[in-house]
Amino acid sequence: MRRVKGTNDYFGEEQEKRALVIDIIRDVFIRHGYTEVVTPAFEYTDTLEQKDALGETNIKDVFRIASKSGKGDEIGMRFDMTTPIARLLNEHKRLPKPIKWFYIAPVWRKETPQKGRFIEFWQFGIENIGSKNKELADTENLIIFDEILKEVGVKDYKFVVNTREKIREMMNKHTPKVNFSKLYTVLDKRDKLTNKELDKEMQKEVGITLKEFEKMEASSGDVDISLLDNSSVETKQDLTLVRGLDYYTGFIFEVEVKEMPWSIGGGGRYDNLLKKMGAEDLPATGFSGSIERLMLSMGDKKLKEMLSKQKREKVLFVGDNDEVINLVKSFSYWYKNKKIIKEVFDKGNDKKKGIEYARKFDFDLVVNWAKKDSIFSIINIKTKSEKECKMNIETKEEINKIINE
Repeated sequence: MRRVKGTNDYFGEEQEKRALVIDIIRDVFIRHGYTEVVTPAFEYTDTLEQKDALGETNIKDVFRIASKSGKGDEIGMRFDMTTPIARLLNEHKRLPKPIKWFYIAPVWRKETPQKGRFIEFWQFGIENIGSKNKELADTENLIIFDEILKEVGVKDYKFVVNTREKIREMMNKHTPKVNFSKLYTVLDKRDKLTNKELDKEMQKEVGITLKEFEKMEASSGDVDISLLDNSSVETKQDLTLVRGLDYYTGFIFEVEVKEMPWSIGGGGRYDNLLKKMGAEDLPATGFSGSIERLMLSMGDKKLKEMLSKQKREKVLFVGDNDEVINLVKSFSYWYKNKKIIKEVFDKGNDKKKGIEYARKFDFDLVVNWAKKDSIFSIINIKTKSEKECKMNIETKEEINKIINE
């Protein structure tokens, strides 16, 4: 049996690290007034293929599931979360506005697997729908993403920003009747192709050379994004930034991390998507990021450091059935105060085997019934120290003293 290439299994410490990062992200979203939304893993392909939604290139990368009925109700795995949310809003038109939703969920893309690029990965993101103050809503994208990066400890990053209005203005001035969908598709490959390859695609799909485009870019001036004036987020402007999804209409951004060959996330404004999908015509903005890429950007040293700060004592109780039950009861206060992870050894009152088991599975302590005068012992697995305690009212102080040594 083989795991599908481009997917991952997560368990043990690796999953603990992922869960910690996800908890931090969720907490940031909630603090900013967002509530969680969950949608099905798949949608009808006619939803995913809505005009100006994913775009022709991305539609080809949707995993499809053939219809058993043959009646045209083919479904596909969701490519991102924005399109399913647009469909959801079409079905629930009377929801109070503005809507501020967040998600942390897996998505699927038929891509060539490589480091930082998977066919199944987890996205975190927000959608701000119906907010009339567009500049404030767009700025909030940057502020929230920046807060997440700071809280998980990512270093040397910056936000690359642009507006699609500026691209259209620049191109229409120099080259009328441009196919913008094709232009966006080609420019979105700028990090995947060499200049020679990009130039070839520009000439084929857009009808201009890369040098001609760069000349237009150089003479077009700065991107006018006044919202940045009120933001402390570090940004740089790049007129070649387009984002690959066709539904973007205005402000767009990506997050670049030093020495990483890809962005870890991005987003922007998509004001027309909801109307095109039959929902209410509402202004909308948002962003998404990859959990996997975020964790690669953090580095394993940082993840282990964060995990160690969250560590709970792992305690193994060893003894015969009735005795173990009494031990566990007497330690009930400790669960609340110390948040320990407890487990009962299922092979009876064998102290030696219990200690061997504790070492094998990384326990911190073994609590063992001594079978005499209501005495039990606490063994520290790392230091190998052992102390005896009596089952009485002083147990709380005794245990805390031993644990804190």
